[in-house]
Amino acid sequence: GDGASSVMEGSMIRSLAAHDPHVQSLEERIGDFHEGLLENISNVISAVESETHEAVKQIGSRLSALEAAVAAVSNPKSSSLDQQFAELLGRVKGLESSVEGNSKRIEHVDDRHSASRRQWEEECMDKVTKLQKDCQRISIIEESNKRCTQRQRKLDA
Repeated sequence: GDGASSVMEGSMIRSLAAHDPHVQSLEERIGDFHEGLLENISNVISAVESETHEAVKQIGSRLSALEAAVAAVSNPKSSSLDQQFAELLGRVKGLESSVEGNSKRIEHVDDRHSASRRQWEEECMDKVTKLQKDCQRISIIEESNKRCTQRQRKLDA
């Protein structure tokens, strides 16, 4: 089935890699590319986490200010209830705007991460396909060399 075919192909590729410096070089470049991409993904995730942490801190700060404003509004000694209500409403709208902005930034980073991952997967698949084609060519060349050697032996005999 497909599993056995993949195992055979993997075995053939490892066998070729052990004898062919070009295949070894290609495998090393794919490995280096993979490591670099994982590092980039890790950096993007760290940046998103950092931005999220900062956004949460900002929201906490604004909520504290809102709580203080609510406490002031509920104070019977307040001088201008309408003014305080308008200020509270403005703070709520500012908080909504901040959350929306942070949400958009996080979505943008996530979109960039997804695009990078898709690109990496496509590049890896292209390299694997090229490697498989190279392995097939090598196999054909080896088979041709084998037949030529057999013919030469027959002619020499």
